[in-house]
Amino acid sequence: MSLVEVRVTFEVEGGPTLRGVLKKSLAPLTVRRLLASSPHVTRCYFLDGRVAYFPLGLVAGEEKSTYEVKRGDIFYWIAGKSLCVALEDVRFPQRVNLLGRLEDPVEALASVRSGSSVTIRLEE
Repeated sequence: MSLVEVRVTFEVEGGPTLRGVLKKSLAPLTVRRLLASSPHVTRCYFLDGRVAYFPLGLVAGEEKSTYEVKRGDIFYWIAGKSLCVALEDVRFPQRVNLLGRLEDPVEALASVRSGSSVTIRLEE
């Protein structure tokens, strides 16, 4: 992988494995913290069926933060301390750090049962 991108894999126990790419330039400190503590073992939950989120407990500040996310975007929900994937275009109620994009179709993630165990791996 390049110096500007990080590969991310969401491995759902008994379900799909999804891949994406994070761009260090979008939120370098957040990406660095996620990399340093990888792999992350967590659970998958849904916010109004529009966002899949994975609680990590990672403290991160705002970095070029936004309210707008598009379908397939990977972002860090600062207040919720969670890595997220937008299942559709959303105006999020709080500012988030946009990190990158899911490469696989979001439908595979939308079909995951809430509370399912997920391992999130990041690699440069």
